[in-house]
Formats: sequence, C-alpha cells, structure tokens
Amino acid sequence: MSAIMLHLHDVGHMTLLRGLNRMGDRFELQKLLSLYYSKEEVIYVSSLLISWSSNSQEALNWLNKPIPAFEHMTAIEACEKGLSEHILTYLKQIENGGYA
Repeated sequence: MSAIMLHLHDVGHMTLLRGLNRMGDRFELQKLLSLYYSKEEVIYVSSLLISWSSNSQEALNWLNKPIPAFEHMTAIEACEKGLSEHILTYLKQIENGGYA
C-alpha cells in the first residue's frame, strides 16, 4: 500500500474511532439520564445539553458541575435527591431565555 493510501486509511480509521467514541459518550449520557427521566425526557435533555455544548462528553461534564441555583449541587446530585423535575424545569427556563 502506498504511503498516501496508508495515510488515507489511517485518517479514515481515526475518524471512525472518533465517531464511535462520540456515540459511546452519547450512550453513556442517555444511560445516566435514564436513571432519572422517562425515555422522552432523556431524548429532550440529552439533545438540549449536546446542542449547548461541543459534544456528549461536555454534556456529561455539565451534569457533574455545581449549579449555583441548586445550592451548588450538581445536576446528578439534585436528581439523586429527587429533584429531577426541578432540573428539567431549570433547563427549560434556560432554553426559553431565562437566566441560569
């Protein structure tokens, strides 16, 4: 195989692996959200977070960052305390132009 063909093969393989990694991150995000939300809510929340961040991994990171409006609990901590509906309302308010 020529050097150019080998390079193109490697680039294609790396692109495929990055795509699989992103799909894996999305799966992990949806799997985590499914602990607290219905299927429809999982799709809504994951799509919303991914649209606001650069990728699924960043969306996962957001779920573990302290939120001042929730006394610096993370979204996951709030959900674990039974506040998943409050997080959902919070996200909807931000989506509609509210202050975070």
